[in-house]
Amino acid sequence: MSTSQLVSLFANTEGNYNTAVGAGTLVFNNADSNTAIGVGALLLNIGGGLNTAVGVSALQSNSEASRNTAIGSDALFSNVTGEFNTAIGESALASNTQGEGNVCNGRFVALFKH
Repeated sequence: MSTSQLVSLFANTEGNYNTAVGAGTLVFNNADSNTAIGVGALLLNIGGGLNTAVGVSALQSNSEASRNTAIGSDALFSNVTGEFNTAIGESALASNTQGEGNVCNGRFVALFKH
């Protein structure tokens, strides 16, 4: 990835009402109503909307999932399609890829796939 591609909302052509703060936030996004704060937060999101990611690499792998909240570095890091998840704490639900409706509070809690 080139330096220019680490610009927040770099590839956004259709998404509306997004907030991106930090290098590599919402780089590939084309969805609506996402908030990403922290380097790499929601980096790979393309079509998932109504997500909130606060912390370095929070929800980094999310591509299509919607309505997730990740607060803490690496929270919901591997999530790709899982929706309606809430992860609070460093690496909370970090290995979840498609589980839905999970709530996790605490550092390194539920690192396994749900």
